[in-house]
Amino acid sequence: MQNRRAQEEPKHRIRARSREVSDAVFGFLAQLPPISFLALVIFFPLAQSLYISFFDYSIVRGVFQFVGLDNYRAIWANPGFATVAMNTVYFTTCSIVGVMLVGLFVALVLNENFRGRGVARTLLLLPWALPGIVSGIMWKWIFSGSYGVLNYVLFSIGAIDNYISFLGDEFWAMPATIVAYVWKGFPWVALLIMAGLQSIPKDLYEQAAVDGASMWRRFSRVTLPLLRGVIVLTLIFETIWTLRAFDVIYALTQGGPFGSTTVLGWWIYERSFGALDFGMGAAISWILTAITVAVTILYYRLFYSAV
Repeated sequence: MQNRRAQEEPKHRIRARSREVSDAVFGFLAQLPPISFLALVIFFPLAQSLYISFFDYSIVRGVFQFVGLDNYRAIWANPGFATVAMNTVYFTTCSIVGVMLVGLFVALVLNENFRGRGVARTLLLLPWALPGIVSGIMWKWIFSGSYGVLNYVLFSIGAIDNYISFLGDEFWAMPATIVAYVWKGFPWVALLIMAGLQSIPKDLYEQAAVDGASMWRRFSRVTLPLLRGVIVLTLIFETIWTLRAFDVIYALTQGGPFGSTTVLGWWIYERSFGALDFGMGAAISWILTAITVAVTILYYRLFYSAV
């Protein structure tokens, strides 16, 4: 009897092993369609753009010649690269700070109980739901130096003596673009932070109030620590999107005046579809990709790993 059981035991192991193999094969086949789709729409274009970045590929000059790292060297040696890099840092930093602060403030307000909160939350989605080009055109009308609403209001209250061409002035063009971008982007941040606020137990606030904690101490000692994960994740996504911002700049300034709002995202478009220099455009896009990955890793190491 024991010999028979000893003979049957390897058969059970073989069946179990074959079942595991068949499950693994089925799992691989089930994942093959989405993997193939990702490879087709994401990985293949990425690989192709990286390949093109090593070529002098210009439709205007009719050239497609391997140049190695010459495109990257030309970008680094370009006297305008420093200006574009500084514009990108300026736009990205101010936009992210504005989006995060406005989004946090709005989320805290809409998390409170008041009459009409449902309507306010619905209206919050309006800026985010509008296409970027539509939003940009709307703000272009607002900032217009001839008939803009902002100029009319400032002139009516005596804040200015003459209308200002916000989008045509080198000093005001970037702040105006940042305001338009913040208005477009803060609702998404507010929605995520509101979702995080809903998960915080009310008992913690009640206990803090019983202990005599002020509103600021409740915010700094209870709300912020428990929202850290949501805030960091939101910050990472906002940084990625802001670094490659294009539609608002296209609608408002198209990189002007005199390159004062030209950021890396717009420079890629300008070189690729303006000058039809696809090799240079691909190289700039990969520089932007490298910067985005580096900033994301930095965020993760500084903040997310501590959550």
